Amino acid sequence: MPDRIDKDHPAIQKEIHAQVDGALRSRALDAEAPIRGDLLKRVRVFGSYRGAVIRFCDDNRRLFAAEICLDHLLNGTEISHPNSPAGPMQLSMTDKEALFVASEEIGRGEVVVVDDRLAR
Repeated sequence: MPDRIDKDHPAIQKEIHAQVDGALRSRALDAEAPIRGDLLKRVRVFGSYRGAVIRFCDDNRRLFAAEICLDHLLNGTEISHPNSPAGPMQLSMTDKEALFVASEEIGRGEVVVVDDRLAR
């Protein structure tokens, strides 16, 4: 099994575009909106023998589903940093699907799990 799933694989690309298009549709945005390109630049693909999960990284290195990341971008809750923060990406404890698939990245220290249960 390869260490990483290639995000340029046609099947993965199809799923990425489907998630981005679905997020745009759910917010009544045009499929050609400039924010689409910004979302596509933020893609992170995690995979293991359990499958693949696609998440989108914000400017603070937090990982979200496409709809949540789009909401952050549209509402201006993103804090723009001239240099992206150093350190591992952060994955919410409540994102169970991504937690199971990103276990290798968590084990290598590339992703840390953040307890967001009290914030809900």
